[in-house]
Amino acid sequence: MNPTCKLLSINNKKNIIKEFENKTQIEFSEMESQLYAWVNLKRKNRRHVITIDIQAKSISISTILYGDNGFKASYGWTNRFKDRHSIRNLKITGEKLWADENAAKERYTFFPGCNIFGNLKLRLVVIGKSIDMNNS
Repeated sequence: MNPTCKLLSINNKKNIIKEFENKTQIEFSEMESQLYAWVNLKRKNRRHVITIDIQAKSISISTILYGDNGFKASYGWTNRFKDRHSIRNLKITGEKLWADENAAKERYTFFPGCNIFGNLKLRLVVIGKSIDMNNS
């Protein structure tokens, strides 16, 4: 086989792949922009968005925009969508949301006390927010 013919064959295949990729991006661009706006809204409201939620919402948006066109939000499509828009699912550890500032001001400290054998127990001391009698 001629090397130039082989090179043309490779270039043709690359062009076909690019055309296919561009077609799929153009076909669902409106759906992806609406889905990305939905993800941003969820994040703005401090909600955790998982892959299953993205898949379900993309199917519902696709049905609304394009009707029943056979779109399937596969795991691979969802991962590529997350890569395109830099969406990461991080494991939530510790506090899920920011703490309530009003609740953080109400702190209580407990001081239990006993000897090493446990036969002498002191009364439990609780230190908390005091009541201001002047403002009552």
